[in-house]
Amino acid sequence: MARKLFGVVAAVALASGAMFAFVGPASASAVNSFTVNKVVSGPVPSGTVFAVQVTCTGAGTTSLWFDDTGHPSNSSGTEITPAPIVPHLSDTCTVSETFSGGASSVSYNCSASGTGTTCSGTNGVVYNGTNVGIGVITITNTFSATTTTTTTLAPAVTTLPPATTTTLAPKPAPVPVVAPAHFTG
Repeated sequence: MARKLFGVVAAVALASGAMFAFVGPASASAVNSFTVNKVVSGPVPSGTVFAVQVTCTGAGTTSLWFDDTGHPSNSSGTEITPAPIVPHLSDTCTVSETFSGGASSVSYNCSASGTGTTCSGTNGVVYNGTNVGIGVITITNTFSATTTTTTTLAPAVTTLPPATTTTLAPKPAPVPVVAPAHFTG
C-alpha cells in the first residue's frame, strides 16, 4: 500500500510540475522594444544621412542613421535593417538627432504601450519594471523649399540735352609780315 501511495503522489507531483512547466508566466520570453522612425518633409538634399543617438540608462547608447528618404541606413546612407534596441526591465530611453541635414525644423513624437510603459516628453520612453513595453519615437525633419530671388534691371536710358548750334565768326585770313633784311657782317 505504501508503494501505491508513493506512486500516486509521484504521479501527481510529476503532473503538477509538468503543468507549471507548460503554463509558467506568459511573459517569460517577452522583451521590451524600442523603435525610432524617421519622417522627412520637403526637398531633402540628395545624399543626406541623418544621425540619431539613442541613450538607454540600462541598455546603453546606440547610434542610428537614416538616408534622405527616412529609411534606416548605415553611416554612408546604404539602406539596412537595424539591430533591435531592447531596453531593460526598468530603463529610460531618450532620442536625440545629432545631424539634421540642414532641416528648417526637427520635431519628436512619442508613443508608448504595454503595462508600465510611458512617454517622457516627446523624445523618451520609460519602462517601469516591465518586459512587455513598446516605445516608438518618430522624428520629423521639415525642409523648406529653396527660394530663388531674381532681380530684373530696367535698361539704362541716357537722355542728352537738345543739340544746340553755335555760329562762329569767320577767321580773318593770315596777314603777311614784311620786314627789311638786315645783314651783319
